[in-house]
Amino acid sequence: PLAWNASGDRTIVHVAPWPAAIERGYQPTEQLVGDIAATLDSLARATSPRDRAEMSATRQTIAELLDDEDEGPPFPPSPLRIVRSVRRLLAPTDVVALDNGAYKIWFARHYCAEAPNTLLLDNALATMGAGLATAMEAARLGQDRRVLAVCGDGGFLMNVQDVETACRLGLDLTVLVLRDDAYGFIGWHQEEQGRERLGVSLTNPDLAALAAAFGAAAHRVRADDDLDEVLSQAIAEPGVSLVDCPLDYSINALLGTDLYQRAQQAREARDP
Repeated sequence: PLAWNASGDRTIVHVAPWPAAIERGYQPTEQLVGDIAATLDSLARATSPRDRAEMSATRQTIAELLDDEDEGPPFPPSPLRIVRSVRRLLAPTDVVALDNGAYKIWFARHYCAEAPNTLLLDNALATMGAGLATAMEAARLGQDRRVLAVCGDGGFLMNVQDVETACRLGLDLTVLVLRDDAYGFIGWHQEEQGRERLGVSLTNPDLAALAAAFGAAAHRVRADDDLDEVLSQAIAEPGVSLVDCPLDYSINALLGTDLYQRAQQAREARDP
């Protein structure tokens, strides 16, 4: 809670099936303990709805702002370029399973999930290694849909040995490894806090050769490659395929902007 209530002066309403664990930064004014769905239904009946036209216009403006964000140079690709490429290539019912890194925020921000359970992420739990494991289970369940694991190099190396398991089980999935040769999310947080990047650099093995040694098909994204073409080829292959893709995080400053505030300002400028 101290991350968003450092001064301890926010008004907090606790909504959960259990009482609040009181701590510094989290001292609720009210506690609504019980079934969350029933609580929210009761609150909805007891409150005045927001202006639907206003909210719809704001949502539309936010969507336009997101569409207009610049994805930067083609190589190394930015996380935004990668998100857009993945969305173009996958069908609405295909599954994306995310590991944990700053790219996860870009997927949550820009990847439009068009069917239930098609964008899988563990949010603030931030469990490194979750992407490959989640994708393997989604592929094991089958259901005639393609499965793509998106992992950072740090997260991928947490359980890279499971590529052998996926190959041995005959699973059909693609692993997209985004390589910035660092624990990039931690490094980004260090920079945000005005600290030196410390202890976050990685010396990676040849990820494509490593995957091939386990029996997977392997691809690399190089400077003269078309990202869509490399990903499309890997996704279309039967069995386990890995794509080693370098990553440029230089546009991460966009994540620090307040989209709602930007939308309000854009609407005021358009309709004074």
